[in-house]
Amino acid sequence: MPSKYMQLADALRKTLKQHITDIHYRLPTEMELCRTYGVSRQTVRHALSILEKEGTIVKRQGSGSYPSPSLAASSDRIAAVILPDSKAYLHSAALRDIQALFSEHHFTVRIFITDYLFEREREILQSLLNEPVCALLAQKVCTACPNPNDDLYKQLAEMGIPIAFWNSGPEIPGTFHVCPDDFQGGYQLTSYLIEHHHQNIAGIFQIEELESHQKFLGCIKALHSHGLMPETGNFYWYSSFTYPPAKTAPEPSSFPADFLTRISQNCSAVLCHNDEAAYALIRALLQQGISVPGDLAVVSFDDSYLSELSPVRITSMACRKEKPWTSAAGFLLQRCRDSNALPDKLFWQLHKKDSD
Repeated sequence: MPSKYMQLADALRKTLKQHITDIHYRLPTEMELCRTYGVSRQTVRHALSILEKEGTIVKRQGSGSYPSPSLAASSDRIAAVILPDSKAYLHSAALRDIQALFSEHHFTVRIFITDYLFEREREILQSLLNEPVCALLAQKVCTACPNPNDDLYKQLAEMGIPIAFWNSGPEIPGTFHVCPDDFQGGYQLTSYLIEHHHQNIAGIFQIEELESHQKFLGCIKALHSHGLMPETGNFYWYSSFTYPPAKTAPEPSSFPADFLTRISQNCSAVLCHNDEAAYALIRALLQQGISVPGDLAVVSFDDSYLSELSPVRITSMACRKEKPWTSAAGFLLQRCRDSNALPDKLFWQLHKKDSD
Protein backbone atom coordinates (compact mmCIF):
# COMPACT_ATOMS: atom_id res chain seq x y z
CA MET A 1 0.00 0.00 0.00
CA PRO A 2 1.58 3.33 -1.02
CA SER A 3 2.10 5.88 1.75
CA LYS A 4 -0.69 8.40 2.34
CA TYR A 5 1.23 11.33 0.94
CA MET A 6 1.98 9.41 -2.28
CA GLN A 7 -1.71 8.44 -2.63
CA LEU A 8 -2.66 12.08 -2.18
CA ALA A 9 -0.01 13.23 -4.68
CA ASP A 10 -1.42 10.75 -7.24
CA ALA A 11 -4.97 12.01 -6.65
CA LEU A 12 -3.90 15.64 -7.04
CA ARG A 13 -1.99 14.85 -10.26
CA LYS A 14 -5.23 13.51 -11.77
CA THR A 15 -7.12 16.62 -10.65
CA LEU A 16 -4.48 18.93 -12.07
CA LYS A 17 -4.48 17.16 -15.44
CA GLN A 18 -8.22 17.77 -15.68
CA HIS A 19 -7.53 21.51 -15.41
CA ILE A 20 -4.49 21.78 -17.70
CA THR A 21 -6.16 24.37 -19.93
CA ASP A 22 -7.61 26.43 -17.06
CA ILE A 23 -4.93 29.02 -16.30
CA HIS A 24 -6.95 30.31 -13.34
CA TYR A 25 -7.41 26.95 -11.61
CA ARG A 26 -6.02 26.76 -8.08
CA LEU A 27 -5.75 23.74 -5.81
CA PRO A 28 -7.86 23.84 -2.64
CA THR A 29 -6.13 25.16 0.47
CA GLU A 30 -4.21 22.81 2.77
CA MET A 31 -7.08 22.75 5.27
CA GLU A 32 -9.60 22.03 2.51
CA LEU A 33 -7.43 19.15 1.25
CA CYS A 34 -7.20 17.79 4.80
CA ARG A 35 -10.99 17.72 5.08
CA THR A 36 -11.61 16.38 1.56
CA TYR A 37 -9.11 13.51 1.79
CA GLY A 38 -9.23 12.86 5.54
CA VAL A 39 -5.47 13.29 6.04
CA SER A 40 -3.23 15.36 8.29
CA ARG A 41 -1.75 18.71 7.34
CA GLN A 42 1.72 17.13 7.38
CA THR A 43 0.56 14.58 4.76
CA VAL A 44 -0.85 17.39 2.60
CA ARG A 45 2.36 19.42 2.83
CA HIS A 46 4.49 16.37 1.97
CA ALA A 47 2.33 15.62 -1.09
CA LEU A 48 2.46 19.26 -2.26
CA SER A 49 6.23 19.27 -1.77
CA ILE A 50 6.55 16.21 -4.05
CA LEU A 51 4.40 17.89 -6.72
CA GLU A 52 6.38 21.11 -6.50
CA LYS A 53 9.75 19.32 -6.77
CA GLU A 54 8.67 17.39 -9.85
CA GLY A 55 7.34 20.55 -11.51
CA THR A 56 3.65 19.62 -11.44
CA ILE A 57 2.57 22.66 -9.41
CA VAL A 58 3.79 26.20 -8.87
CA LYS A 59 3.33 27.79 -5.44
CA ARG A 60 2.54 31.51 -5.33
CA GLN A 61 3.17 33.21 -2.01
CA GLY A 62 -0.10 34.21 -0.37
CA SER A 63 -2.16 32.88 -3.26
CA GLY A 64 -1.91 29.07 -3.36
CA SER A 65 -0.79 26.21 -5.61
CA TYR A 66 -1.44 26.25 -9.35
CA PRO A 67 -0.84 23.79 -12.22
CA SER A 68 2.62 24.27 -13.68
CA PRO A 69 2.70 25.45 -17.31
CA SER A 70 4.95 22.43 -17.95
CA LEU A 71 1.95 20.13 -17.48
CA ALA A 72 0.76 21.10 -20.90
CA ALA A 73 4.21 20.52 -22.38
CA SER A 74 4.83 17.85 -24.97
CA SER A 75 6.01 14.49 -23.62
CA ASP A 76 9.28 14.98 -25.53
CA ARG A 77 10.37 17.39 -22.78
CA ILE A 78 9.24 15.30 -19.79
CA ALA A 79 11.46 12.72 -18.08
CA ALA A 80 10.42 10.28 -15.35
CA VAL A 81 12.49 9.29 -12.32
CA ILE A 82 11.59 6.20 -10.27
CA LEU A 83 13.16 5.71 -6.85
CA PRO A 84 12.40 3.45 -3.86
CA ASP A 85 12.16 6.53 -1.62
CA SER A 86 13.11 10.21 -1.64
CA LYS A 87 14.97 10.54 1.66
CA ALA A 88 17.07 7.44 2.43
CA TYR A 89 20.81 6.97 1.85
CA LEU A 90 21.93 8.96 -1.23
CA HIS A 91 18.42 9.34 -2.70
CA SER A 92 17.86 12.93 -1.59
CA ALA A 93 21.16 14.04 -3.12
CA ALA A 94 20.43 12.02 -6.27
CA LEU A 95 17.05 13.69 -6.77
CA ARG A 96 18.55 17.14 -6.30
CA ASP A 97 21.32 16.48 -8.84
CA ILE A 98 19.02 14.83 -11.40
CA GLN A 99 16.45 17.62 -11.25
CA ALA A 100 19.12 20.29 -11.57
CA LEU A 101 20.65 18.63 -14.65
CA PHE A 102 17.34 18.09 -16.48
CA SER A 103 16.15 21.59 -15.56
CA GLU A 104 19.35 23.07 -16.96
CA HIS A 105 18.40 21.50 -20.30
CA HIS A 106 14.77 22.68 -20.01
CA PHE A 107 13.24 19.30 -19.27
CA THR A 108 10.50 18.69 -16.73
CA VAL A 109 11.08 15.83 -14.27
CA ARG A 110 8.26 13.74 -12.84
CA ILE A 111 9.21 11.85 -9.69
CA PHE A 112 7.68 8.50 -8.74
CA ILE A 113 8.35 6.71 -5.46
CA THR A 114 7.86 2.94 -5.15
CA ASP A 115 8.14 2.71 -1.33
CA TYR A 116 10.16 -0.50 -2.00
CA LEU A 117 6.99 -2.22 -3.27
CA PHE A 118 6.88 -4.25 -6.49
CA GLU A 119 3.15 -3.54 -6.85
CA ARG A 120 3.73 0.21 -6.59
CA GLU A 121 6.52 -0.02 -9.16
CA ARG A 122 4.12 -1.84 -11.51
CA GLU A 123 1.43 0.83 -11.10
CA ILE A 124 3.95 3.52 -12.01
CA LEU A 125 5.21 1.66 -15.09
CA GLN A 126 1.65 1.01 -16.29
CA SER A 127 0.90 4.73 -15.96
CA LEU A 128 3.99 5.52 -18.05
CA LEU A 129 2.82 3.10 -20.75
CA ASN A 130 -0.42 5.09 -20.93
CA GLU A 131 1.29 8.48 -20.74
CA PRO A 132 4.77 8.04 -22.26
CA VAL A 133 7.69 10.29 -21.36
CA CYS A 134 10.87 11.10 -23.28
CA ALA A 135 13.20 9.23 -20.92
CA LEU A 136 13.14 7.10 -17.78
CA LEU A 137 15.78 7.00 -15.05
CA ALA A 138 15.14 4.33 -12.42
CA GLN A 139 16.49 2.49 -9.43
CA LYS A 140 14.66 -0.83 -9.33
CA VAL A 141 13.34 -2.59 -6.23
CA CYS A 142 15.41 -5.50 -4.81
CA THR A 143 17.70 -6.11 -7.77
CA ALA A 144 19.02 -9.41 -6.39
CA CYS A 145 15.46 -10.80 -6.55
CA PRO A 146 13.56 -11.64 -9.74
CA ASN A 147 11.67 -8.47 -10.61
CA PRO A 148 8.05 -9.12 -11.69
CA ASN A 149 8.01 -5.79 -13.53
CA ASP A 150 10.82 -6.38 -16.01
CA ASP A 151 8.20 -7.07 -18.68
CA LEU A 152 6.90 -3.50 -18.38
CA TYR A 153 10.38 -1.99 -18.52
CA LYS A 154 10.87 -4.02 -21.71
CA GLN A 155 7.60 -2.73 -23.18
CA LEU A 156 8.62 0.86 -22.48
CA ALA A 157 12.00 0.26 -24.13
CA GLU A 158 10.24 -1.24 -27.18
CA MET A 159 8.25 2.01 -27.44
CA GLY A 160 11.56 3.78 -28.01
CA ILE A 161 11.83 5.36 -24.55
CA PRO A 162 15.47 5.54 -23.40
CA ILE A 163 15.76 3.79 -20.01
CA ALA A 164 18.76 3.89 -17.68
CA PHE A 165 19.28 2.36 -14.25
CA TRP A 166 21.93 3.73 -11.91
CA ASN A 167 22.32 0.51 -9.99
CA SER A 168 23.31 -3.00 -11.02
CA GLY A 169 20.66 -5.46 -12.11
CA PRO A 170 19.72 -8.14 -14.63
CA GLU A 171 19.95 -6.96 -18.21
CA ILE A 172 16.68 -5.99 -19.93
CA PRO A 173 16.85 -5.67 -23.72
CA GLY A 174 16.94 -2.05 -24.83
CA THR A 175 17.87 -0.63 -21.41
CA PHE A 176 21.16 0.53 -19.92
CA HIS A 177 22.88 0.23 -16.52
CA VAL A 178 25.01 3.29 -15.88
CA CYS A 179 27.17 2.25 -12.94
CA PRO A 180 30.77 1.21 -12.25
CA ASP A 181 31.75 -2.47 -12.41
CA ASP A 182 30.91 -3.67 -8.89
CA PHE A 183 32.77 -6.96 -9.32
CA GLN A 184 35.91 -5.05 -10.28
CA GLY A 185 35.32 -2.65 -7.38
CA GLY A 186 35.20 -5.52 -4.89
CA TYR A 187 38.35 -6.99 -6.41
CA GLN A 188 40.15 -3.65 -6.41
CA LEU A 189 39.32 -2.73 -2.80
CA THR A 190 40.19 -6.19 -1.48
CA SER A 191 43.49 -6.11 -3.36
CA TYR A 192 44.23 -2.74 -1.76
CA LEU A 193 43.77 -4.28 1.69
CA ILE A 194 45.96 -7.27 0.82
CA GLU A 195 48.69 -4.96 -0.50
CA HIS A 196 48.57 -3.22 2.89
CA HIS A 197 49.30 -6.52 4.66
CA HIS A 198 45.75 -7.58 5.55
CA GLN A 199 45.27 -11.31 4.94
CA ASN A 200 42.30 -12.16 7.14
CA ILE A 201 39.56 -9.98 5.66
CA ALA A 202 35.90 -9.88 6.74
CA GLY A 203 32.98 -8.53 4.74
CA ILE A 204 29.50 -7.08 5.21
CA PHE A 205 27.02 -7.25 2.34
CA GLN A 206 23.32 -6.69 1.65
CA ILE A 207 21.11 -9.59 0.59
CA GLU A 208 18.60 -7.86 -1.66
CA GLU A 209 20.96 -5.77 -3.82
CA LEU A 210 22.77 -7.32 -6.79
CA GLU A 211 25.57 -4.73 -6.67
CA SER A 212 26.41 -6.03 -3.18
CA HIS A 213 26.58 -9.60 -4.51
CA GLN A 214 28.96 -8.46 -7.25
CA LYS A 215 31.24 -6.72 -4.74
CA PHE A 216 31.27 -9.92 -2.66
CA LEU A 217 32.27 -12.01 -5.68
CA GLY A 218 35.03 -9.52 -6.54
CA CYS A 219 36.29 -9.72 -2.96
CA ILE A 220 36.39 -13.53 -3.05
CA LYS A 221 38.15 -13.52 -6.44
CA ALA A 222 40.83 -11.18 -5.08
CA LEU A 223 41.41 -13.41 -2.04
CA HIS A 224 41.75 -16.49 -4.25
CA SER A 225 44.07 -14.62 -6.65
CA HIS A 226 46.41 -13.88 -3.75
CA GLY A 227 46.32 -17.46 -2.44
CA LEU A 228 44.09 -16.61 0.52
CA MET A 229 41.17 -18.73 1.72
CA PRO A 230 38.01 -16.81 2.76
CA GLU A 231 36.22 -18.07 5.88
CA THR A 232 32.43 -18.21 5.75
CA GLY A 233 32.01 -16.97 9.32
CA ASN A 234 33.85 -13.75 8.48
CA PHE A 235 31.14 -12.63 6.06
CA TYR A 236 27.89 -11.15 7.33
CA TRP A 237 24.81 -10.72 5.12
CA TYR A 238 22.02 -8.45 6.29
CA SER A 239 18.63 -7.41 4.95
CA SER A 240 17.35 -3.89 5.37
CA PHE A 241 13.72 -4.99 4.98
CA THR A 242 11.07 -6.04 7.43
CA TYR A 243 7.50 -7.17 6.73
CA PRO A 244 5.59 -5.23 5.59
CA PRO A 245 8.46 -3.90 3.46
CA ALA A 246 10.05 -0.82 5.03
CA LYS A 247 13.61 0.28 4.30
CA THR A 248 15.60 0.51 7.52
CA ALA A 249 19.21 1.63 7.64
CA PRO A 250 21.64 -0.65 9.51
CA GLU A 251 22.33 0.37 13.10
CA PRO A 252 25.08 -0.79 15.49
CA SER A 253 22.58 -3.30 16.90
CA SER A 254 22.23 -4.82 13.41
CA PHE A 255 25.45 -6.76 13.90
CA PRO A 256 25.41 -9.75 16.30
CA ALA A 257 27.87 -9.45 19.17
CA ASP A 258 29.42 -12.84 18.38
CA PHE A 259 30.16 -11.69 14.81
CA LEU A 260 31.87 -8.54 16.09
CA THR A 261 33.91 -10.62 18.54
CA ARG A 262 34.85 -13.12 15.83
CA ILE A 263 36.10 -10.59 13.32
CA SER A 264 37.96 -8.56 15.96
CA GLN A 265 39.82 -11.73 17.02
CA ASN A 266 40.34 -13.36 13.61
CA CYS A 267 40.55 -10.49 11.12
CA SER A 268 42.46 -7.26 10.58
CA ALA A 269 40.14 -5.56 8.06
CA VAL A 270 36.48 -5.41 7.03
CA LEU A 271 35.14 -4.55 3.58
CA CYS A 272 31.60 -3.10 3.63
CA HIS A 273 29.43 -2.86 0.54
CA ASN A 274 28.59 0.83 1.21
CA ASP A 275 29.22 3.71 3.60
CA GLU A 276 25.88 3.19 5.32
CA ALA A 277 26.92 -0.27 6.53
CA ALA A 278 30.47 0.91 7.35
CA TYR A 279 29.15 3.84 9.39
CA ALA A 280 26.96 1.50 11.50
CA LEU A 281 29.78 -1.04 11.84
CA ILE A 282 32.32 1.50 13.11
CA ARG A 283 29.86 2.73 15.74
CA ALA A 284 29.20 -0.88 16.79
CA LEU A 285 32.92 -1.68 17.01
CA LEU A 286 33.68 1.42 19.07
CA GLN A 287 30.82 0.57 21.44
CA GLN A 288 32.47 -2.83 21.97
CA GLY A 289 35.82 -1.18 22.72
CA ILE A 290 37.29 -2.31 19.40
CA SER A 291 39.55 0.34 17.91
CA VAL A 292 39.30 1.49 14.28
CA PRO A 293 41.75 1.26 12.57
CA GLY A 294 43.96 0.02 15.42
CA ASP A 295 42.20 -3.33 15.89
CA LEU A 296 40.26 -3.43 12.62
CA ALA A 297 40.52 -1.45 9.41
CA VAL A 298 37.17 -0.64 7.76
CA VAL A 299 36.73 0.29 4.09
CA SER A 300 33.65 0.73 1.92
CA PHE A 301 32.06 2.21 -1.20
CA ASP A 302 30.38 5.48 -2.30
CA ASP A 303 32.48 8.13 -0.50
CA SER A 304 29.19 9.62 0.70
CA TYR A 305 28.46 12.17 3.42
CA LEU A 306 28.45 9.28 5.93
CA SER A 307 32.13 8.64 5.24
CA GLU A 308 32.78 12.12 6.68
CA LEU A 309 30.22 11.97 9.52
CA SER A 310 31.57 8.66 10.84
CA PRO A 311 33.41 8.78 14.21
CA VAL A 312 36.42 7.65 12.14
CA ARG A 313 36.45 9.06 8.59
CA ILE A 314 35.95 6.12 6.24
CA THR A 315 38.32 5.13 3.43
CA SER A 316 35.87 4.62 0.59
CA MET A 317 35.66 3.95 -3.15
CA ALA A 318 33.77 6.39 -5.38
CA CYS A 319 33.12 6.88 -9.09
CA ARG A 320 36.19 8.51 -10.60
CA LYS A 321 34.51 11.45 -12.34
CA GLU A 322 30.89 11.83 -11.25
CA LYS A 323 28.10 10.13 -9.35
CA PRO A 324 26.39 7.29 -11.24
CA TRP A 325 22.98 9.00 -11.14
CA THR A 326 24.46 12.16 -12.68
CA SER A 327 26.16 10.13 -15.39
CA ALA A 328 22.91 8.22 -16.06
CA ALA A 329 20.88 11.44 -16.31
CA GLY A 330 23.49 12.96 -18.64
CA PHE A 331 23.38 9.85 -20.82
CA LEU A 332 19.58 10.04 -21.11
CA LEU A 333 19.79 13.67 -22.18
CA GLN A 334 22.28 12.63 -24.89
CA ARG A 335 20.05 9.72 -25.91
CA CYS A 336 17.10 12.08 -26.36
CA ARG A 337 19.18 13.94 -28.97
CA ASP A 338 20.99 10.94 -30.49
CA SER A 339 19.40 7.49 -30.44
CA ASN A 340 22.84 5.93 -31.00
CA ALA A 341 24.44 7.49 -27.91
CA LEU A 342 25.96 5.06 -25.42
CA PRO A 343 26.74 5.60 -21.73
CA ASP A 344 30.28 6.32 -20.57
CA LYS A 345 32.09 3.64 -18.62
CA LEU A 346 32.42 4.43 -14.93
CA PHE A 347 35.39 3.40 -12.81
CA TRP A 348 36.05 3.13 -9.08
CA GLN A 349 38.65 5.31 -7.40
CA LEU A 350 39.88 5.01 -3.81
CA HIS A 351 39.48 7.97 -1.46
CA LYS A 352 41.82 7.23 1.44
CA LYS A 353 40.87 8.66 4.84
CA ASP A 354 41.33 7.48 8.43
CA SER A 355 39.69 4.07 8.82
CA ASP A 356 42.49 1.85 7.48
